[in-house]
Amino acid sequence: MREMLAGLAGLYFGLMAAGMGLFFTFGIYALTCIGLMRMFEKAGVAGWKAWVPFYRRFLLARITMGHGWYFFFMLIPLLVPVVQVLYAVEVTLSYGAGPVFAILYYFLPVIGEWILGFGDYPYVGSQNPEEQVKKLFQAGKRKAAPESEAAGGEQAAPDNKTPDGYAPDGNSPNGNGPDSGAGV
Repeated sequence: MREMLAGLAGLYFGLMAAGMGLFFTFGIYALTCIGLMRMFEKAGVAGWKAWVPFYRRFLLARITMGHGWYFFFMLIPLLVPVVQVLYAVEVTLSYGAGPVFAILYYFLPVIGEWILGFGDYPYVGSQNPEEQVKKLFQAGKRKAAPESEAAGGEQAAPDNKTPDGYAPDGNSPNGNGPDSGAGV
């Protein structure tokens, strides 16, 4: 009889622990959905879509990065940490928060979503990563040319000539190019 009571007590406490775990899980899920609902409404998307499990992450990728297909990188286990960092940065920049806020969003996304959803952070638009990378490379090219002139190195050639002084068609500016007939 004692063994049966001990078994029932163990079952009871096990079910209580499982119930508390489910209650905690559903509570976190609800808090996340409420924060995302407000974020979606700021972006002009119907708030109820935050309650659909995978679709909400797809929408978040589309809202913040311009393309929903970035979400599918989350399904590749080795890329998950990298994509989560990218998500955190892109989400915070899309809502006008700084990149430092991305650290909070990465480690505590529920709190980050509530702050972005209910705070004074307006939706500023998609931060299309491809365009950002292009801008970074273009800015790097523009910075590189003046630095080489200031360093006393070779000056950058004008746009219509190659560095050795020849025009793009192979003729030199003074008429002594290979096709000019001079010196033959």
